Amino acid sequence: MKKKTIANLIMVAIILVIVAAGVLGVGCIRGWFDSDDGSYAILSEIRGIVNIEREGVSYPVENGTVLRSGDKLSCNSGTTAVVKLADGSLTLSNSAVMRIEEASAEGFRAEVRTGEVFVNTVLLPAFPLRAIQSSLAIL
Repeated sequence: MKKKTIANLIMVAIILVIVAAGVLGVGCIRGWFDSDDGSYAILSEIRGIVNIEREGVSYPVENGTVLRSGDKLSCNSGTTAVVKLADGSLTLSNSAVMRIEEASAEGFRAEVRTGEVFVNTVLLPAFPLRAIQSSLAIL
């Protein structure tokens, strides 16, 4: 009887560890533990459905999502979203697809693969106009 009780307690402990690891893994990918301190690109003013692909996992995002290097944003038809930067913003329009190459204190760099992205920024030496480029042309 005592051996069964100990085995059951060990099994419950293992299950709890697996569940905690799953929650932490999903939370890290989805950005649940990101803080706004030091965030250089934050998604806001989403109208419609915007998907993000992060570390091979794609899911719909919400306002306030902190963007990281390597993220890929995809706007569905009829969707717009604003990426808030330190010195301005980017507005992703209908059916835009953009991959974040760098989002750090050194600057923000992204590649627009399809659609349109409107830039609203104060041009400073630290933020060159060529930092945002399309596969078709440099904006």
